[in-house]
Amino acid sequence: MSKRGGWKRSGVGAGLTLAMLAGAVCAVAQQAGEAGAPLIKTYPLKSFAGGTQTWALLRDARGLLYVGSGSADIHQYDGAAWRGISGAVSAIRSLAMDAKGTIWVGSQGDFGSLVPEANGTLRYVSLLEKILPEDRNFTAVYVTPTAQGVFFRSLTRLFLWDGRKLQVWRPKRGVQGLSEVHGRIYVSELGVGLQEFVGGQWIPAPGGEALNEGVKVTMHP
Repeated sequence: MSKRGGWKRSGVGAGLTLAMLAGAVCAVAQQAGEAGAPLIKTYPLKSFAGGTQTWALLRDARGLLYVGSGSADIHQYDGAAWRGISGAVSAIRSLAMDAKGTIWVGSQGDFGSLVPEANGTLRYVSLLEKILPEDRNFTAVYVTPTAQGVFFRSLTRLFLWDGRKLQVWRPKRGVQGLSEVHGRIYVSELGVGLQEFVGGQWIPAPGGEALNEGVKVTMHP
């Protein structure tokens, strides 16, 4: 990344919405015969052994639902039964699917993907062993698959996995958001502002310094 960004870099090697509140889930009953009312079904956390908070929700190409909660497991639902997929050692904070259908997982201090076994079931495979020991001190990870690879964002580290090697950037004050808009990738760093990923480097975006103290910056098309 450019010196203006202050980062050091190194290389190593639709449709279903559920509202789940911590502890309890309230079901809203639809009156019988009410025309046009959507069908809503709620699932108490105890129905899939979830943690006290639900952080991530994803539906794959087959229509299967995946839930990330305060527990270390990823919870898969096929419309009839729940199945637990052993994940990392702590809460699952984000789930995202790339263009090939691979599901990527971000948790507290770890990240990786779900890989199919010979019988079709999925298992979690961590990328932690590809990270240098000095870069493993990070917390919640949020995943953004892009055409240039999969970004894993935490406050103190930003990683990019291209399928062969893992790159890492170390912001001085923290990463506040990462977004892809029409194929262009942007990151917001405290003290620097908005930057764009160009030619493998982060360069300041025009006018991006206006967001140098922006918190939780997210961009949408």
